[in-house]
Amino acid sequence: MTKKDKKNIPKKQQTDEARITANGRVIAGHPSQQITPAKLRALFEDAESGDITAQHELFVDIEERDSAIASALGTRKMAILGLDWRIAAPRQATAGEEELVQAAYDYITALPSLDDVLLDLMDAVGHGFVALEIQWQLSGSLNMPVIFRHKSQSWFRWDKHDALLLKTPDNPMGEPLWQWGWVVHQHKNRSGQAARNGLFRTLAWLYMFKHYSVHDFAEFLELYGLPIRIGK
Repeated sequence: MTKKDKKNIPKKQQTDEARITANGRVIAGHPSQQITPAKLRALFEDAESGDITAQHELFVDIEERDSAIASALGTRKMAILGLDWRIAAPRQATAGEEELVQAAYDYITALPSLDDVLLDLMDAVGHGFVALEIQWQLSGSLNMPVIFRHKSQSWFRWDKHDALLLKTPDNPMGEPLWQWGWVVHQHKNRSGQAARNGLFRTLAWLYMFKHYSVHDFAEFLELYGLPIRIGK
């Protein structure tokens, strides 16, 4: 929440400004199809160079297509909803700071989509980061965040200093995120380069070996899983 005379509050969303969705829904490439060790290594190398599109499209496929991984991650996400939370004032808080704490608590508890926001933020566990775009609305003398929209990780890229950038049609190398326009959660599963932090980065190898020959196995079952055929 912030006063309405703040000049750096975005009046519209950065993705609208960037025309990222001007042509409708972005279609994923589904790199998990016919996944091979060479293909997996190549998209990981691209991610380490800053282009994380294929890597995170693969991560989405992993969660969607592998029931064991989806179930374990879903349990981890849902567990966060049962935890108690509070907003704490700083040490030796002034009366004004105490009022701000209460105002922030009242605002968050009134959010109708708080559970959805928390689940969206937990998407960072697998991917390493998640970005929610904020939609602001004027309420009296305050600008209030009213909607937090999850944006696909494939819309972003990392620069050489691990700063998150939004890719746009005019700037495919990415532009900095607008101040007050985003909530970004980074989940560190390990130290090092941001592009390698997600839990799916480790699980991708297990997924690849598990599904590497699934199509061949399906053809085997189709041909040899039937009773013997005898021609007369």
